[in-house]
Amino acid sequence: MIRFLSPEDDQVLRGLLLSQGIYGVKALSQYETYGPFTGIVDFWLLGKKNEPTGVLFRQGSLFGVCGQGDPEELSDFLGAMAPQEVEGPPELLDDLRIEGVRRDGWLFSVSPFLKDWKPRREMVRPQSLSHVYQLLCQGEPGFGERIPYEGWLTENSHKVRHGLADIWVAYHQGVPVCTNGVYYKSQEIGLVASGTTAPSWRGKGYFQDILGWTAYQSLKQGQAPWLVAATPQLRELYTCLKLEEKGGWGRLLLEKP
Repeated sequence: MIRFLSPEDDQVLRGLLLSQGIYGVKALSQYETYGPFTGIVDFWLLGKKNEPTGVLFRQGSLFGVCGQGDPEELSDFLGAMAPQEVEGPPELLDDLRIEGVRRDGWLFSVSPFLKDWKPRREMVRPQSLSHVYQLLCQGEPGFGERIPYEGWLTENSHKVRHGLADIWVAYHQGVPVCTNGVYYKSQEIGLVASGTTAPSWRGKGYFQDILGWTAYQSLKQGQAPWLVAATPQLRELYTCLKLEEKGGWGRLLLEKP
């Protein structure tokens, strides 16, 4: 069963996403940000004999899946929808009959890092979200081409205003040099993301400082901080920083139609 979400499915959807832990946080956050029927984010329930057991969501060309569903039915559905990227638990993606390139990441708990972390610099809310976007463009080549400023600003300004995201910046004499944040969260989990330092300020300990600050603020709100290492280099870095690896983050890249 793959069924488009209906208004009466609200509690069912929330329950399913909360039960999936870290794999349900992103979909839940986007559900709370956009709602179910705006056309910006779409949601489907997966299941057997009309019993919901999983969730599929789409934002742009990205599809996310969590819980349980029929692999053949899901493969046919995704094949017809022509996504450019599918993410979810690795074992779930293993069962899909879709040709693509796997670029799996690694899940880390940030909490162990805080055992030896001591705040050395104060991180603050950004004076302007444009400072955050500028840092992200400086830190990741091609970020601005992949993610236009207007859409990024619309989503994240809404999240910040409504407490759905917590974004932090380090400034040096008024110049933004580093950023990090919890961009997706539930009552129990905060997914730390978009951490970067301006190239000219790297090697000065800013990343460790803002990572610790962001994770500490998440814990203060009762949320266990997690993050995804998207590359082997980041996996090695987080391991050196004494974060605890907890599993995989499945990512399947498909060719553009």
